[in-house]
Amino acid sequence: TNNTGQVKLKAQKEFTEITISANGYKKQTIILVFRTDKCGNEECEQEFENTSNCPADCKTEPEKLTITTTINENSLIIKITDSAGNPIKDVKITYGEENKLTNSNGITEFQEIPGIKEIKAEKTGYQTKTLSYTSTKECNSGQTKSCETKECSGTQTCTNEKWGACNAPETCTTTEPPTSPTTLALAGILIIGIIIFAATKTKNK
Repeated sequence: TNNTGQVKLKAQKEFTEITISANGYKKQTIILVFRTDKCGNEECEQEFENTSNCPADCKTEPEKLTITTTINENSLIIKITDSAGNPIKDVKITYGEENKLTNSNGITEFQEIPGIKEIKAEKTGYQTKTLSYTSTKECNSGQTKSCETKECSGTQTCTNEKWGACNAPETCTTTEPPTSPTTLALAGILIIGIIIFAATKTKNK
């Protein structure tokens, strides 16, 4: 050490062991931890850095969005709020193939799409939120599709957003499959065999 009791050393690694000794004093060994990271390396060193002294590395986690859905007649009402329940304006909402922005009340609306669809909410500065939504309706009224009965094909019609029964044509009847020539020949041989057997048995009596 110099006359002020100081010495300047060059650290070689993050953890350095230093031994201090002098005549008439007890020898001591200490381990020094040198900070080797720096602000701007895209890694927030929790022990040394925080959002105040190094916002470039320690960024505040984006706020979460909450999706709430309600039904008003045939419309799907979607409302977006923050963690405190405040409505969020201009959130991009994707439902099916359609995109809309929420109004000042955090609300937008869509026509319901039958089936299960994903609702996605996106806005800069917030975490993207997705929600799997199951429609309250099975189909669009007036829509038709093919169906199968035990007898033949029929048609189903959507009434009040629900699928009706499978209606088969009135002319639809059950048709037995035609008997093949091979089956008829085998049946004839079997009948002849029975007749010959019966005649032989009668003759033996």
